[in-house]
Amino acid sequence: VPAARAPVRDHPMPDMPPAQAIAAARLAAEAQGIGSARRHAAAAAAEGRLLCVTVDADDMDRWLAELAEAGLDAAALVPAALVLPRPDAGMVVAELGDEPLARTPAAAFAGEPALTGLLADGAGTVALAAETLDARLLAIHRAPPVNLRQGVYAPRGPGFLSGMQGGQLARMAAVVALLVLVLMLVWIAKWELAASTRERDALALAQRRFPA
Repeated sequence: VPAARAPVRDHPMPDMPPAQAIAAARLAAEAQGIGSARRHAAAAAAEGRLLCVTVDADDMDRWLAELAEAGLDAAALVPAALVLPRPDAGMVVAELGDEPLARTPAAAFAGEPALTGLLADGAGTVALAAETLDARLLAIHRAPPVNLRQGVYAPRGPGFLSGMQGGQLARMAAVVALLVLVLMLVWIAKWELAASTRERDALALAQRRFPA
């Protein structure tokens, strides 16, 4: 997804289990969005770092709708700037789909000239080669460092009936109908037996008072 709409914060992993750190980061990001436009927060642990992203929920809705219109159900939505490798110092820049990207040790974002000039430090700026960018794209596809499809936007798992063919569903429906019929017959038999017992008891009581 566009780096300008999904900047990434890159933090050291806190001294806690990764699952707790991810949950805490998401809660903190969502708390910051209270009172403003709908926000969606995502976080993940990658290479000993904690990656945090906060995007507009409206953007998420639009991206997923555009994918659906194209007949696609993406398993992952990844901020574009994460295609760049994290430098130990300085800044890495590249261009992907006509969008300038930049990444520092602490963030990954849209590489607008004014912003990169402001954030550049003495360690210098390195432009990523096209071959390296292609390799990074493939690596991100195999293992997304952070996936925006979390929480309410997580992909839905397959349903219990989704993998069944028509014949299997028909057989299952027939078995269910047969079981319902058997259950009804059992209850009818129980009711008939109970009614016959009540009739015999009533007749016995009546014959005690009126033997004829």
